[in-house]
Amino acid sequence: MSPELGVALHSSIADAESDDAVGAILLTGSGKTFSAGGDIGGLIAGLDAARPDAETSALLARSASGCLALMNATKPTIALVNGAAAGGGLALAAACDIRLASHSAKFAFAYPRIALAGDLAACWSLNRILGPSRALYFALSVKRLSASEALALGLIAEVHADDGLQQAGLTLAQDIASMSPMALAQVKMNFRAAATVSRDEAIEIESDNFLLARAHPDHREAAVAFIEKRRPRWAQSER
Repeated sequence: MSPELGVALHSSIADAESDDAVGAILLTGSGKTFSAGGDIGGLIAGLDAARPDAETSALLARSASGCLALMNATKPTIALVNGAAAGGGLALAAACDIRLASHSAKFAFAYPRIALAGDLAACWSLNRILGPSRALYFALSVKRLSASEALALGLIAEVHADDGLQQAGLTLAQDIASMSPMALAQVKMNFRAAATVSRDEAIEIESDNFLLARAHPDHREAAVAFIEKRRPRWAQSER
């Protein structure tokens, strides 16, 4: 992860969000690594140059902008972890709605190994995904998890052969993208709210969103298409 990558990712997510032809967003790494995190040499260079805290904070904000774009996306986001995901790379995967991994994938919190505590909302994301106890165990033990261990812990949803991960991700993305974009956005909205509101407030929010979805053309179209045994044609786009 770097400030440049964060800004580029933020821009790409914004483009995908504004494109009605995009139903889901896939994120993966090039080569055999998903993302090993930040540039250690760059951290040392910043110390040697006595970089001011304000400048470092600005660089961190640029790096985090990509993760924030993933977290705020209305469209489903899927990380295909095709290798090592450590430090900021782990935070990037954790920022996605769904994570699939290859058998050779490895996961590590890693920050304490270089005497840091986290960035890019890594702790916040892990706390939500794993719960406080398991998240702290993973972070404080600095364990490197295999794909099967990450699956057992609940960090990822599926494990696939190295040469089958991309196709599995595409198939899942296509299945998700076949649904109403409006409905998918409402589902994400409900789950986001569920993390911060009371049960009764969640009922109110889901009821409000139910009424909004019910009034949307996609709801009637889905019902009619079901009866007519055909694929629905959504209001935002025709996939």
